Amino acid sequence: MFSWLFSNKKNKKELSIIFDIGSGSVGAALVELSYFNKPTILYSTRKDIAFKEEVNPDKLLSSMKIAMESVALNVQKIGFKNEALVRLKNKDIGTIYCVFSSPWYLAQPKKITQTYKDKKSITNGFIKKILEKEEEEFLEKTANEYTNKHEEELYLLEHIITNIEVDGYEIQSIKGQEAKNIKLSIFSSLIPEKVANTAISVVSSVFHTDNLHLHSFSIVSFGVVRDVLDLADFIFLDISGEVTEVNLISRGELVESGSFPFGINTHARLLSKKLKTNPDEALSRISSIGDKKRDVLVFGDIEKNTINETNEEWNKQFSLLVSKFSEKYTLSPNIVFTVDEKFINFFEDSLKSDTIKNLVSYGNNPNIISITNDFLMEYLYISKSVKLDPFISIETLFFNTSHENYDKKDFATFNK
Repeated sequence: MFSWLFSNKKNKKELSIIFDIGSGSVGAALVELSYFNKPTILYSTRKDIAFKEEVNPDKLLSSMKIAMESVALNVQKIGFKNEALVRLKNKDIGTIYCVFSSPWYLAQPKKITQTYKDKKSITNGFIKKILEKEEEEFLEKTANEYTNKHEEELYLLEHIITNIEVDGYEIQSIKGQEAKNIKLSIFSSLIPEKVANTAISVVSSVFHTDNLHLHSFSIVSFGVVRDVLDLADFIFLDISGEVTEVNLISRGELVESGSFPFGINTHARLLSKKLKTNPDEALSRISSIGDKKRDVLVFGDIEKNTINETNEEWNKQFSLLVSKFSEKYTLSPNIVFTVDEKFINFFEDSLKSDTIKNLVSYGNNPNIISITNDFLMEYLYISKSVKLDPFISIETLFFNTSHENYDKKDFATFNK
């Protein structure tokens, strides 16, 4: 199940930098990718994005840039002096990767079915023509819907085939096969130009390189989580500061993707307003949920009732989005989520609400799994003193395969 993590890779090592760019924080890590073995996380750091009383896209982008500059300089000035790098023979940076979480990008998984009267030769050129048409339609459709509202340029982040079936059989590569029926699963994503340019300018100014690749957390994470947990069907949530992103995986494929504007900071804003306290105090109280010793000290009836109210609103928005997915696909009772470890207990409780039980598991408790480094340690080496970071760990595992070694690289468009 996990052989893709280590096999069929070139026997080489590469020092890389990974940036994890969310709406609540930015992380960065120095990693040694080893395409024949396990990767090593050599150094990592993370900086919170400044909390704002109101969400403003331009201010959020400005705060993201400040946080990204901070972690980039930290890696440059402190990370490269870390003792873990002393043993490395080659300290030159290979590739730098930036991984964006919602709301920085727009994503669209899509299935395409083509049926022909006579058998067609399924060549690289044949597949590329289909992809080019889909890419053009995706760009045109999204530009019309998005830029009319936001008045900003968008460009393609990823356009990738994630699965190919010919005459009902899944294949890994095109080798002159013939077929009457072909099914393609395609994942496409777009990013606002000013967001991409912000990340590129920070990387270029600090590390003086243009060997930079941009990706979405959706495409980076779902396959790693699927294989590590050995799950073919699950709902995957990435809960960040301002947004909750939801992906539906069915039969091992990413088939639906969406988000709603309600994250950890949204909870904090509502809680601080109703309890007449500051956002930092509200975040502290939220992080205490599930800790029985601290519950007694900080939670009275007013706090509990207020938190229940904010949970109900989060559950409502989550349910509305997932209900749309259920129009095409059966919902899985497996709910997997990533979030800052301080808030794991809080969202585990949220996901046990009657609303979600009735939606995904016929009134029973869903199978809730929070992604922590415990799940990932078997596939990674982590240097001493490195602070564990599940987001960086997931991304490191993905890039250890590298898109240059991706099975379907002939059909993949990546922003570079």
